[in-house]
Amino acid sequence: MVEQLALNQFVEGSNPSAPTRNMKKITKIIIALVLVLLVVGMIAFRKLKSDGLSVKAINIENLVVRKTVTASGVVKSENFVNLSFPVLAKIQKINYKKGDFVKKGEVIAVAYNYSAYQDSQAAKDNRDVTKRDLDQFVQQYGRNKFKYGGIEEYDINLRKLTETVNKAEDQYQSSLGLLENTYIKSPFDGSIVDITKKVGEVSSVSDSLIKLADTSNLIFEMNVDQEDFGSLSENQSVEVTLDSFGSYIFKGILYKLPFYANIANEIGQNFTVEIKLSMDSSHKVLYGMNGDASILIESTNNNVRSVQFDAIFDGNDGKKFVWVLENNKLKKLNVQTGTEGDFLVEIKSSIPDKVYVPADEKVVLKEGKTAKVIE
Repeated sequence: MVEQLALNQFVEGSNPSAPTRNMKKITKIIIALVLVLLVVGMIAFRKLKSDGLSVKAINIENLVVRKTVTASGVVKSENFVNLSFPVLAKIQKINYKKGDFVKKGEVIAVAYNYSAYQDSQAAKDNRDVTKRDLDQFVQQYGRNKFKYGGIEEYDINLRKLTETVNKAEDQYQSSLGLLENTYIKSPFDGSIVDITKKVGEVSSVSDSLIKLADTSNLIFEMNVDQEDFGSLSENQSVEVTLDSFGSYIFKGILYKLPFYANIANEIGQNFTVEIKLSMDSSHKVLYGMNGDASILIESTNNNVRSVQFDAIFDGNDGKKFVWVLENNKLKKLNVQTGTEGDFLVEIKSSIPDKVYVPADEKVVLKEGKTAKVIE
């Protein structure tokens, strides 16, 4: 019993110091690991520093520099109209179908208006009656005016009958005008691109029943942002690609500029411009085709020495410069630029065939620093 009690006292007395010794060992290990990481980081940093700032080489190229305004658009017609009846009417007949060609003045659709037809017929009958009365009077008394009471009496009645005929004619023509409201006639030669209602349906004044387009005079219509509109002028060259024909390029000119911007919620938006296309018999352009157009704003006449625009930098002195290498050291070289295109800038100064830009956005180039060219 005495030996067991002594053993228990020994164990109880020794346990509190064991965790302390373990913590000290762990702390020493962590400190050692941190020191190793610091040493490795310093070595890597010095190596990176000794290698220099990372840059990419940009080649100077001989190309045509072009500045354009590009936007999407759709093929439409120079002559386009939405046609509807000028009165609320029930559609009685549509003489053509979608895609048909119609001549100017042809009746495309007819509305049923019994009242207008009856009024017109009554006015016509009244006019015919008054004309018969006039003719009979002239035949009966024209050669012997004294039978009617003399020349003066004859002339007075002749004027009355003539005025009655004229008034009846005016009423008849007026009724025909109302009857015309039941017809939709083509205002020009063109093709029907859409019919929105069927025979028997009711069409109101605000309904666009027939969409008519002159498909022999097609244009490409596109919307241009306000910041680009100021650089446009009529007759500028345009290149158009249509989705239906892949990369094939249609030539054209900027045909018409608007006098005002499109308005939405009383705020000026973009401008709608029209482009006249040069048609190609091997590529049939149709109303409604979608595509993209590039309006040529400025261009060099020939190939010129040029570089990507992001290789040109602005100095604090207001001058433009590029980065070049001399003995593997970075150096600023002032340049004179010419035409500034969509992606390229014309270089008029004498510079090497390669210039340099930061390899990524984190790299800040400094003159005199060693550069490391990244492929």
